[in-house]
This record gives sequence, C-alpha cells and structure tokens, in this order.
Amino acid sequence: MRKSVRLLPILVLLFLQTTNAQSPPTSFQTKPITQWIGERFIFLERAERLKEYGYQLIHRKKDKYKSLPYQPYVGKVVKVVSVAPSSSGLSGVWNIDLIVEGTNEQLTAEAFGNQIQGVAPLSDIEKAREIYKGKNLLLKEQTISKYTSETSREYVTLDSVPAPVQVVDVVPAWDANSPVRFILRTPSGQDGFVDVSMSGTNASEELRAYFLFDKFFLPSDPKGSVYKTPAPLPSGKYGITTKYDRFTNITEAVLQETLAKTGEGVYGLRLTAVAYFEGNELHSKAKFQIALSWTKSSKLASDLKFREAEQVILLIDGEPLSLSVRNYKYHVAEIMSWVSEYGTLELSDGDINKLLKAKTVEGRWGDVEFRFTDAALDAFNDFAGRLTPR
Repeated sequence: MRKSVRLLPILVLLFLQTTNAQSPPTSFQTKPITQWIGERFIFLERAERLKEYGYQLIHRKKDKYKSLPYQPYVGKVVKVVSVAPSSSGLSGVWNIDLIVEGTNEQLTAEAFGNQIQGVAPLSDIEKAREIYKGKNLLLKEQTISKYTSETSREYVTLDSVPAPVQVVDVVPAWDANSPVRFILRTPSGQDGFVDVSMSGTNASEELRAYFLFDKFFLPSDPKGSVYKTPAPLPSGKYGITTKYDRFTNITEAVLQETLAKTGEGVYGLRLTAVAYFEGNELHSKAKFQIALSWTKSSKLASDLKFREAEQVILLIDGEPLSLSVRNYKYHVAEIMSWVSEYGTLELSDGDINKLLKAKTVEGRWGDVEFRFTDAALDAFNDFAGRLTPR
C-alpha cells in the first residue's frame, strides 16, 4: 500500500473482465482439533536455516523424544487416526496419532492451542487450487513477495489497490498459520506470492483472523468490488496510496515516505503516516495516525518487545509529547523466524500542527529510539497539506 494512485489502464480493465473467480466456498470451515480424525495433513517446507531442526513436535512412535527429521518427510501426507488430551494434564495440549500414507508408519504429534507446527490441512490446498488456479482476483495488498534466493526476500509493488492479479498456481507454503501459497502474476507479467489460510484449521487461535483468504483477496467482480480506486488527491511531491471501501464509505491514504526507520532490511522499527476520510473524494476533514511496526529475528513470543510499552514519547523541537499506543497486535512467524509487533498513534489537530512546524522530531517506543529525517518532515507536510479539504 505504498504507491501513488492512478486510474486503471485499459490493459488492467481487460485483465479484470476475463475468467472471474468464485467467492470462497462454504466448504472452507474451521475444524476444531476434536474433529480431525480422518483429516489429511501435508508436511510443509521450512526455511533453510530451520531444516536441521526437523519437525520438533512430531515424533516416530518408537522414538517419542526425538524430533522428526526434515528431509525424509517434507511433502509427505499423514492421516489423523486419534486425538486425545495430553497425559501431561496441561490445558490446550493434545496428543495426535498419525499414519504416513504410502508406508503406514506411525507417528505422534503434540498440538498446542489447536495447532501442530509444520503441517497443513491438505484439503485446503487442493480445494483452493481447484477453485482459483487460472482465475483472476483482486488483491487488497500493494505488494506481493518473491524470493531471489533461499534467504533473500523481495517485494513486487503493484500500481493500485485493489490490484488485479492472476492465480498461476496454489501450492503449500511454509507456515502453519498461512499454509496456502497463491502464486500470482500481475498484468505487467511479474510473478510473486501471497500466503494465506483458507479455513483457519490448524492455525493459531490468536493469529487465525489475520491470514484468512478474505483479508487479502476479493473476487474479481465487474459489477463492483468492496474496494474502489478513489478520486485522485491533489498532486504533490511524495507518493500517496489511497483505497476506498464502499461498505464503510471510508478512504484510507498512506504516505509512501517512511517517517522514521531503524535497523536493516525488514528488521527494526518503522513509522508510517496514515489518514482516513469519509467518502471517496476529499470533502471532509481527515483523521491522521502514525502506524508503528517492529520486526526482529526470532520465533519466540517471549521476545515481544512492546507488549507493555503503552506510550510513545515524541520530542518535537525538544518539547515532549506523549501519545498512547492503540490497536496493539503481534505476529510470530516461526517458519521465517520473525516476530512482528504493530500499533497506531492517533494524532489530534494540535499534534499535527506541532509536527507541521517542527524542525526536529525524535521519539522513543519502549527502549527503541528513532528520529524523523528532514525528508520525512517535508513528506509529512506534503501529506497533511494534500489531505486538507480546499
């Protein structure tokens, strides 16, 4: 969601009018763990750095204390033959007996919170492939991912939101929370992927809602989709992405220029300016926020850094301004070894005026300090000016 808005070209309109996809079928229903008997699961690939650890919570029946090795099992399919509460007596822990298709080898797995790490429901992948392969969808996100190597992840930026994409294939992904990988092609011919959950089965209860299909995609509907391209904002120096939701009648605008950044690559803290206004044209006063995002290399929820950090302190030309962190949430991506945390800061008119006049802005969230660059201050002034009704 970080690209300036423009009207869809004729190529995109033609792309949208071909082979429209169905809505997600009602057969994609979350199955509680007590109903897993007979369900088939596939062993997911893992990142290169994690392969040596294998599938740590799945074991051979004859060797219950040794992790299942990665290479002999990746891509294999198992069927659930029994589900029982753990003999440890711990709440939310289950013992799952599995049988490997083709060899009839018996395995046992430990499930925590209705999830076995490292596997995915095979029916979700197969049904999604049957329904969506070769079809066109509208993507709610501005970017799709791609890998240039095992460890180098890049992003393909699309020209609009919602973005028209074609589903080239549907394959297993790497994470039990988002185990269905949609291989996508843009109208310009670039390929990438988005990982989602179709049913939410075997996903963490805390994270299930964040990765469901309809969080990322809309069916390609020539009669009108949920998201529309809003009227262009006044021209300016910096890129702004806008997205109009016709059901809420709200337009979201996101400044492409990052206000502040720490760390390298995907890691560290980022602050981004966001605004919302009523309608699909700027006739009403916008509400401004600063979006916070933090990512570090880890796969442990115990590594959360800002769970108790309820305030961000800004120093605007040396004067402190305390802002409450709202909408805090986090995501632990075990397969990618990422822990991400998010929050928002709501800005009052007075806060905005202080930022518009500022020569320097520093800040701290928890123990992480940051500073707005001169370009960021200039970009915020441009952003706020273009989102003021004239």
